Amino acid sequence: MTTMMNSAAITSWLASTSPLGSDTYYALNRLEPEIQQAIKIILAVFHTIMSMPFTMSDDEIVRAKLRWWKEEIIKAQQQHASHPLCIALYPIMEKYELNYNALLQCITAIENQLQNCQFPDEKSLRDYYTYTYGIRERMIAKITCAEAKQHAEAIHHLAYTLGLIDNLQHIKSRAAKTYIFFTDEEAKELSVDKSKLLTLKISDDAKKLFQSHIDKAKKHFQIGVDMVRATTGGSTLQPLLLRAYLGLKWCDLVSEAQFPLFTHHIELTPLRRWWLSRRFIKTI
Repeated sequence: MTTMMNSAAITSWLASTSPLGSDTYYALNRLEPEIQQAIKIILAVFHTIMSMPFTMSDDEIVRAKLRWWKEEIIKAQQQHASHPLCIALYPIMEKYELNYNALLQCITAIENQLQNCQFPDEKSLRDYYTYTYGIRERMIAKITCAEAKQHAEAIHHLAYTLGLIDNLQHIKSRAAKTYIFFTDEEAKELSVDKSKLLTLKISDDAKKLFQSHIDKAKKHFQIGVDMVRATTGGSTLQPLLLRAYLGLKWCDLVSEAQFPLFTHHIELTPLRRWWLSRRFIKTI
């Protein structure tokens, strides 16, 4: 009975992490079912952990939950975990030689950011994304490519791209929790008052900041793509490349619509995602 309940819970988590027609769905669509399942479980674990600051109303609850997850990851190393996703991690971590300590590093980075949600400069923002999105993408890359280390720098840039995109896609919930993932450095350069974003109103200054964010994401994406193309076996990073590429296409759509990020939802249609992903695959 417990096994059936765990299976149902995992199915629900995976469905919400990579729903039919989503960026992730098309990014993983061409992979073998076993690899798809492994990546979806990794994504579900990271999504559960990384979304806590924005989905829970009280930071003390977030801290308590993160402490619990740290304990659960440590138990998972000993195969004594109780959470269905952690139990599902056992064979994946072992088969692909993934490191539980990387998950703990991710949680620590989130805990530290709760205490001081400020990014004075580009380095501070990149460091945060390195220990969250970067760790996640390195683990996923190791599932698709045993020699993922040779692509470490490309993964770093592409993971940063995903982090920048994710910030825009969830800016409304993040601003509502006063988590503004923009640097003081870029705000000063563009003469933008970051505190005004907390009002959830779009201004010309905010549009400049958002566009700057997109331009930065495109820059790091291109660096990552160029690095992948310069090495053999780069096609094994296809899931990462596709998710970043489709995310940037969403950014273009939002930019064309003049950033209605606080007023209504804009999304690429599944058909357009399918067409874009097929076209991009031919180039890598």
